[in-house]
Amino acid sequence: MDRMLLNSTSRRLKLLELLNSSSQWVLVNYVAKELGCSPQTVISDCEHIENEWPDYLTIDFSKKRGLRFQMVKNHPISDLYKEIMKEALTFALMEAAFFNPGMNSAFYHQKLFISDSSLYRVFRSLKPLLQERGIDFAQTSYTMTGSNELQVRYFLILYFLEVNKISDWPFPLDKKQLMKTIEIVKSIYEFKMNVSFSNYLLYAMAITIIREQQGFKIRPSIINKHLNVNPIEPSENLDLFLQENFPEVDKNSFYLSIFWWNYSWNNAQEKQNVRQYAEQFMSLLSDSIGIKPSAESNEAIVTWMMHIYARHQFYPYEKFILYDHYHYATVSVKRTYTFYTQKVAECLDQIEKKSRFPWKTTYLNEMLHKILLLWANLLDSLEQLQPKISVVILSNIGIEHSDILSYLLQKRFQEKITICFSGDELTLDKTLDYDLCISNYTIANIDEDNLIVVDDIPSNKNWLDLSAIIRSKTHL
Repeated sequence: MDRMLLNSTSRRLKLLELLNSSSQWVLVNYVAKELGCSPQTVISDCEHIENEWPDYLTIDFSKKRGLRFQMVKNHPISDLYKEIMKEALTFALMEAAFFNPGMNSAFYHQKLFISDSSLYRVFRSLKPLLQERGIDFAQTSYTMTGSNELQVRYFLILYFLEVNKISDWPFPLDKKQLMKTIEIVKSIYEFKMNVSFSNYLLYAMAITIIREQQGFKIRPSIINKHLNVNPIEPSENLDLFLQENFPEVDKNSFYLSIFWWNYSWNNAQEKQNVRQYAEQFMSLLSDSIGIKPSAESNEAIVTWMMHIYARHQFYPYEKFILYDHYHYATVSVKRTYTFYTQKVAECLDQIEKKSRFPWKTTYLNEMLHKILLLWANLLDSLEQLQPKISVVILSNIGIEHSDILSYLLQKRFQEKITICFSGDELTLDKTLDYDLCISNYTIANIDEDNLIVVDDIPSNKNWLDLSAIIRSKTHL
């Protein structure tokens, strides 16, 4: 959805994605080619990004090495995306239309401080992208509607969650009042509550209440379609809360809008079929990686796969606007745990072919992320499967120094390396087979890919380089 941004902003986002996807330096010419612009434009964009968001990131530049991107401490990259979204006129128009439906263009000229021609251009860029998600955006009244109001609400929930931080509250409703419902919800559905899910519930309730108050109702045919198959289990406490505080909100619409995953199944057989496919996937994956999950972990992943299926049926569109959380969350997973990534992809592909559901095509990143979270002790088990790399340590200032390097390296990487020789070049057996040579001086007859030179006592930069090369030489 970066088409909602100016060309320059869209290009800068792609620049950030390129730099963030690499833990190493990236050549300027390579970036320019990928972005379809000149090297000078790349440099200018980097300067603009650093000047615009100095509290969030730094971009190092070297004529020889290229570019290297780093987020500032205590700022995840998602925070940067939120700032970019908040500054985009298209999103400002969309928010204003949500909070103020039915207003004419004069209102938006004043609200957004833009001319009539600029408003028209922003509207023209926003309308087709909302249409791709089943939402109609009327220019005469600047209202967002759709054939399925449930999907309109879910889109808005996703948007506001993506653009706001956990501490933000953008709605004209009493947050503390809505917080009271969280305990009620927990008692109904026995959720494992965390900060993110609690925030989802608050945002979902706020958007549902606001849309209901504005007069945007879910069609009775849609309500009946869902409830005929999946009847609501009412909660007296929740019903009473709505009646006392928001009497204009339809109870059935409220349940469907917020707890949609309970009401997205066409029939009981469909639900059973999806469970069977999920269980088959877990069996395939367990056999492929040689690790057996606990019954609790297995059930948690199966349940999440059923959640994915229900969500896809309910809302078959992209689940993010600009910031794809699962994509970024799995960048390092794919780089570090290649064996795990490969096996998950293979097993999802098999289940996708059987079920004709896009498990791998659409949901690979989400599955890679969720399996690691829900499978207890999986990372420990994967680490144990990882073959250690053999390391030679050479020093030009004596055996005592090579022993110090050995001690430091063993302490830092004991689960990842085996030191097969420590000493000087003169006593090294030339026939010795090893994966990596670590030395405090440059050695001419060793392949650069298998050599890393460190300071006598490794610096922070040395440790980062060592971690990167050791990780690259493992294939987990």
